[in-house]
Amino acid sequence: RQGKGPLEDVIFLDAEEDSLLERCRGRMIHEPSGRLYHEQFKPPIEAGVDDFTGDALTKPAHADVDFKKRLAKYQEDSALLKAFYERAGLKREVSAAEGADIVASACAEALKKR
Repeated sequence: RQGKGPLEDVIFLDAEEDSLLERCRGRMIHEPSGRLYHEQFKPPIEAGVDDFTGDALTKPAHADVDFKKRLAKYQEDSALLKAFYERAGLKREVSAAEGADIVASACAEALKKR
C-alpha cells in the first residue's frame, strides 16, 4: 500500500444461505471467454447461448453439500476479519441479497455514513 492513503472503510457483503445457493445454481459461463451469466440476475438474450458468439453456455457443477461446507469455512475465517475491522471502526455491512445495481447503491450509501 505504499503511496496510498490509510484504509477508511471495509465493506462486507452479506446474504442469506438460500440466496447464495440460488445464485450458485443459476450460474452459466461461456468457457472460451469467461463471460458469466445468471438465469435470473443476468440472463443471456437467448436462453443458454452466449450473447456475443452464439456458443452454448455451460452450468458449472454444483453440489449443495460442498457449498455448505465452503460457506461454513468462509464464515469461520471471516469472523476474525469482521471483528478486527469492527474494533477499528471501519466495518460496513451491506446486504447482497438483491441485484448488482441495488447492492452497488447500498455500498455507496454505506460509505457516506462515516
